[in-house]
Amino acid sequence: MVIAIAIVDGASAQADTVFYVGGTTGTLGRVVPAGTFGDTADLLGGALGSDPVTVINYPASLWPVTGPADPTLGESIASGVNALETEVLASKGPLTVVGTSQGAMVVQQAAAQLNDNPAVPSDTTFVLTADPNLGALSSLQGVSVPGLDYTPEPLPDTRFHVVVVKNQYDGFADPPTDPSNRLAVLNAVLGIAYVHPFAQNTDLRTVPARDITTTRNALGGTTTIYRVPTRELPLTMPLRQAGIPAAEVDFLDAALRPIVDAGYQPTTVPSEHSTTAGTRLMRTPALGLRRPEATAPSITGALSTRQPAATAKVPAGTDHLRTALRRIATHVPGLSPRSSRTVRR
Repeated sequence: MVIAIAIVDGASAQADTVFYVGGTTGTLGRVVPAGTFGDTADLLGGALGSDPVTVINYPASLWPVTGPADPTLGESIASGVNALETEVLASKGPLTVVGTSQGAMVVQQAAAQLNDNPAVPSDTTFVLTADPNLGALSSLQGVSVPGLDYTPEPLPDTRFHVVVVKNQYDGFADPPTDPSNRLAVLNAVLGIAYVHPFAQNTDLRTVPARDITTTRNALGGTTTIYRVPTRELPLTMPLRQAGIPAAEVDFLDAALRPIVDAGYQPTTVPSEHSTTAGTRLMRTPALGLRRPEATAPSITGALSTRQPAATAKVPAGTDHLRTALRRIATHVPGLSPRSSRTVRR
C-alpha cells in the first residue's frame, strides 16, 4: 500500500519536508518537562527516519483549562492553521504533515483549505493522530460549541493522502459508542492519560493488516485509517504502576475487556490486541521507564477481542471477574480476606 510505504519506510525514500503540529499545552503545559511524551524522533515510531522535522509554533491552548489568559480552542486552531499553511506554501519537494490531538485538528483544517491551492503537491501526506474531531467531538460536527469558539468538522475529501491513526481506548479519539456503559466510559477517561498523550508515537508497522482500511475519493485522494489495538486496558494501568503482579492484573484485564468492548460498535474495535501506544509508548525516559524499541517489535500472542487478554486459563463471565478482584485484593495493603470476600455481594 503506497501510503503505508510512505509512512513506514520514510528513511529509505527521498527525504520529505516534515511538519509537526503538537497537541494542547498552553500556559499550563509549560510546566511539563520536555520529552515527557516523546520527541520528534519518536514520531510514528521513528518511521520518519532522518527526515528533518519542523515543529509548528502556535498557542496550542484551550481557554480556560490551560490558562485564564490563553486563547480559546478556536483561536488557537486558527492561529495554527495560518502558521502551518505559511510553512507548507514556502516549501518544495515531498511534504509530510503530522498533527496530534489539537494539532490534528489544525492539520485537518489546513488540508481542507490547501486542497484548492495548486502550489501544494497532490502527493502530500497529512497524518492525523488522536483527532478529537473524529472522536469525542464527532457528534458535534457542524455545530458551534460555546466556550470553545470552535465548530468541529468531519474529515474532508481532498486530493491528498490522508492517514488517520486511532488508538483503541483513547478517550478523545476513540470514545465508547454506548455512553451508558459506565465501565467503558471510565476506561476511556483513563485512556486520556495513558493512551492519548503518546498516540503520535505509534509505530504503524505493528498494526495488524486487518485493522487498516484505505478508501479513495472522487478527487483522487486516499484516506487510510489505522485502528491501533491497545494491549492493556487503561483501567488496569494504575494497578500495574502500583506494583501489583502482572499475572494478577492480566487476569483482571481479561475479565474487564469484554465488558469494556461491549461499549463499542464491533466495527470500531480492533481485531487484535498487540504491542501499541497504551503499553510500549508510555515507557519513555521521562517516566523513568524504557524507551520504545528502535525497531518494530514482533506481534506475538495477539488475540481476538472475544478472547481474554491473559494467557492463563480463566473462568468465564462474572465468576472470572469475582476471582480476579479477590486475587488483586490480596496484594493491596489493608484489604483482609474478609474485606475481599465482600466483592461477591
